[in-house]
Amino acid sequence: MASTRALDVALGASAGGLAGIRRAAVPAALVGAHTAGVTALSRGEVHGGSTATARAVAVGTAAVATASAVLGPVLGNPDPRGPRRVRPVSLALSTAMATWYARDVLRAQLDAARTPDAATVRRATGQGIRGFVPLQGSLVAGRGRPMAALGLAASVPLGRLAMRRVSAT
Repeated sequence: MASTRALDVALGASAGGLAGIRRAAVPAALVGAHTAGVTALSRGEVHGGSTATARAVAVGTAAVATASAVLGPVLGNPDPRGPRRVRPVSLALSTAMATWYARDVLRAQLDAARTPDAATVRRATGQGIRGFVPLQGSLVAGRGRPMAALGLAASVPLGRLAMRRVSAT
């Protein structure tokens, strides 16, 4: 599942040729890492999980959140005035969305680490799935597309409404 999601991100960038795929390497790796964590946690949705798994996934989530806030803007959004400058609005939005991702997803994963019963792990898995939106928003903002990132953020209420009718997992 993780490799498929990472390849999906890379394939989306393939319209830009080899350069596009290279630019997508970090976002693809981060989306893949997040997917691997959600998948590992999801194995405990029926019979409960383990504290060790939930803790490991939470550490991975913290690393992904940090990397999405830092690496995305630094690697993907050079300012025209210089190759290593980052546009302040992109940096701020990328950081805000990475913080949103970390807050929501980590909270649920730490709950699962404390109480790894099936219901808590299921909630953490669902929150991990919903966490793709702010994670992707952070990565998109970091690539200099703040309006697209805001569009992703605006989709969250629709997702919540849909998940009241159909489970995220």
